[in-house]
Amino acid sequence: MTEAPPSAAPTAAASPEAPFPRWYHSIPREHRPAFWAGSAGWGLDAFDFMTLPLALGSIAAAFALTSTESGMIVTVTVLASAVGGALAGMLADRVGRVRVLMITIATFAVFTALSGLSRTTVRCCCSRGSKVLDSVASSQPARS
Repeated sequence: MTEAPPSAAPTAAASPEAPFPRWYHSIPREHRPAFWAGSAGWGLDAFDFMTLPLALGSIAAAFALTSTESGMIVTVTVLASAVGGALAGMLADRVGRVRVLMITIATFAVFTALSGLSRTTVRCCCSRGSKVLDSVASSQPARS
């Protein structure tokens, strides 16, 4: 007894929705720009954090930092991010997420520039630690 061959499944090229997973198409079209903006913000936040550990070897060599000083810079950055996410979330509930996001973008720009201009370990820790509101974009979901 012969069976009929299974019907050919549509190929990725034949489907206009192929590049995206199924859950993406459950997002209403008017909400997709917010999805992409949030994804870009999260990516930039992760890029900002991961750039420091990747460059820390060269930074430590250029400024003759000890391993303790190098570790302190990364520790301050991680702790400030955690504290900033909690504080910014509480602030966003009180004054609104848009205002807090504007504050976040401003602090990110100012303190990233200051950390780039730092000439001592203490100044670098202060400027990295002062970016406490930076993690609001990745820690707080947007509300309509």
